[in-house]
Amino acid sequence: MAGRIAQAGPAAPGAGKRGRARNQGLRDQAAIAVLLGSGLRVSELLGLRRQQYTGRGFQNVLIKGGRIREFVPVQSHARQVLAEWLKAGGRQSGFIFTTRSGKSVTRSQMPV
Repeated sequence: MAGRIAQAGPAAPGAGKRGRARNQGLRDQAAIAVLLGSGLRVSELLGLRRQQYTGRGFQNVLIKGGRIREFVPVQSHARQVLAEWLKAGGRQSGFIFTTRSGKSVTRSQMPV
């Protein structure tokens, strides 16, 4: 398995039922899948907004050093899990990874 990275698969049945909050397990699974499927850092991931997602990746991502990366592709398996989270979350704008109150998830709230 040299040269291969671990991949997160589609959300497990009942993934939205785990965690302290509604859909927290699905949110965390989507976040980990996007991290693995895009190469983003946790801080970069937590700053992503729904409007940046194109269905294949993210546009205009603020990366380390304050630079903007025009496009960050996301692997298909991660897009599937992310699509489940976006559908469950129901928001069309704002941060992608949020708490129940709609605020952006902090680094200390992430399972990674």
